Amino acid sequence: GGNIWLAHPHWSRVNILRDTIPLEGLAGIEVFNSTCRRMGRGESGVHWDDWMMLKGHVMPALCNDDAHAREEDRSDTYEGWTMARVKERTADAVVEALVSGASYSTTGPQIHDIAITRTGSADEPKIEAAIRSSPAQRLMAVSDTKGATYHEYGDIFESASIPLNPTWRWARFEVIGPDGAKAWSNPYDLTALAG
Repeated sequence: GGNIWLAHPHWSRVNILRDTIPLEGLAGIEVFNSTCRRMGRGESGVHWDDWMMLKGHVMPALCNDDAHAREEDRSDTYEGWTMARVKERTADAVVEALVSGASYSTTGPQIHDIAITRTGSADEPKIEAAIRSSPAQRLMAVSDTKGATYHEYGDIFESASIPLNPTWRWARFEVIGPDGAKAWSNPYDLTALAG
């Protein structure tokens, strides 16, 4: 009855095409691991993106400490969290939120809301993402092809709108806090907005 997640693929030197695509039943990926960051391989965003592009559908992510030191050493603790959106505080509700992508990963910044809207005509569609977060210095949209960035030239902001290319199949968002800490949204399937 459990869920299987691809843990610290950068640290484990996972090749998505060779090692992951043949597997079935994985719920998602660990995009950040604080213990692995100590060894220069903490982030796995490229693995996540490759996996989604090769599989052709979105996958949720987790962010963890994976602490191997004593808490008082503060070596690899309190650096990674997965924030789940649940109606009730039960184990089943949390697991469902993680598997369904009703969560985000963070090393500090908070993502309060993401709203994606489609405007324009069928001939000239426009898609825009409006993001509210804790104070940020930069916002990035990462997609199946390219990406986009938003910043206010050194000023800190808590809300932003960023245009998305209507040809993108999916997009996820990274919020960079004033101190460089990062939050990763789960990906949004933009093909649902087509038509």
